[in-house]
Amino acid sequence: MVVIQNACSWEENMEKELKGLEDGFKRVMKSLHDQRLTLFEERRTMDEEKKKASELEKMISRQSQDRRITLDVGGRQFQTTLQTLTSETGSMLEAMFGGRFAVMQEQDQAVFLDRDPTHFETILNYLRDKNMNKELSTFCDIQTIAGRERLRLLREVSYYGIEGLKKLLEHPTLIVSQDQTLLERMNDELDDLPEEGRKNIFFSTIREAIRAATKGCRIIVCPGVYNESLTIDKSITICGYRSMEHIVIRSNENVVVSSARNVVLQRLTLRQLGGKYNGILAYEGMLTTEHCDVCSTGLGCFAIRSAHAVLRYNKIHDSPQGGMVFCEGAEGLVEFNQIYGNGLQGIEVREGSKPLVRNNQIYNSEQNGILIHSKGKGEFVGNEIFNNKIDGIMVISEASPSCIMHNHIHHNRQRGIFISHDSNGNGIDPEQNQLQGNVVNFVQEQLEQAPG
Repeated sequence: MVVIQNACSWEENMEKELKGLEDGFKRVMKSLHDQRLTLFEERRTMDEEKKKASELEKMISRQSQDRRITLDVGGRQFQTTLQTLTSETGSMLEAMFGGRFAVMQEQDQAVFLDRDPTHFETILNYLRDKNMNKELSTFCDIQTIAGRERLRLLREVSYYGIEGLKKLLEHPTLIVSQDQTLLERMNDELDDLPEEGRKNIFFSTIREAIRAATKGCRIIVCPGVYNESLTIDKSITICGYRSMEHIVIRSNENVVVSSARNVVLQRLTLRQLGGKYNGILAYEGMLTTEHCDVCSTGLGCFAIRSAHAVLRYNKIHDSPQGGMVFCEGAEGLVEFNQIYGNGLQGIEVREGSKPLVRNNQIYNSEQNGILIHSKGKGEFVGNEIFNNKIDGIMVISEASPSCIMHNHIHHNRQRGIFISHDSNGNGIDPEQNQLQGNVVNFVQEQLEQAPG
């Protein structure tokens, strides 16, 4: 009887303890829930405060950028904004007014600059137009300045470190446009320039501008579709005005043939329309293309023969042959390009050529991402190579690349990297590349030993 009573008492105590633990657990959970809600609310409040602070900072920044500043240049006063004075990165004015240095003000709050004020207005107008993407307006203005005055302006521009305007002054600039209204408006702005001089500045075709250009000249191409093939045998720069999408040069021959020591193409769309021609053919000299979109329905997009090429930030795509070929001992730098949808190889290197190919995306080729063959060399570093129908990188026919490393080579239809028995694979370590998702990640054939 005593045992039964003790057992009942023990069960009652256990129930009380369990209930106490359960109640304590509920209190803890409720406390945690309340704390969680409090934290969420505090975080929401902090996010709102942060957003308000960011908006206030932006508003203050805008107000600061729009703040009017008075400059006293050699006794003549000019008024402008902080945004204008700091628009040219790396200039003396940007350093003075960008907050890096304390600027002394006169009693009338003007900042004194001990320089000749004659051409300071032209400098300010360039900085203002640059903020508004209207650099061509400044170009029209400076064409009216010649002789000693032009040299004086160049001296002031060099002092202030306005590199963009310095280039306009040092190298003649030509304008190409199919918009006759634009050309007429620009001509109207050049009242002080003789009629013959105007003819040497504005052109309706790029080919005419190239013929008129001198060494170091810059040709600005305005939006339009230009049906012409360009042969460039002098060191010049051809750049699209702002966006490449609206500046199309197309031809059923080689769109560009380059053979000069220093040719630069920027912000252009190039379309080769068929036949046994390339988008760009470079032989001898040095070619640089940046921010261009190149496509060919004939041969390849680029053919670099015995030349040096720097190809960066381009789209190179949809040719029935290769994206680019380096041959006949060509050299160069290929970086940060998108190379895709080409009929044979994304990149082909042969005949002793040795480019540095790095940080590109190479994909959707009908054969290999990169083909190195026929004693081709080069370095291939940091590229992403994927979804090509044969190999990511194929090394055959006595090729000897000095370095293949840090590439991400994945999901190619056959092999990630293939090295034939007659090629030198000493510079290729599969462990130094990220190989994944290929049918076979790495294959290196062994040289067969002669019997006996």
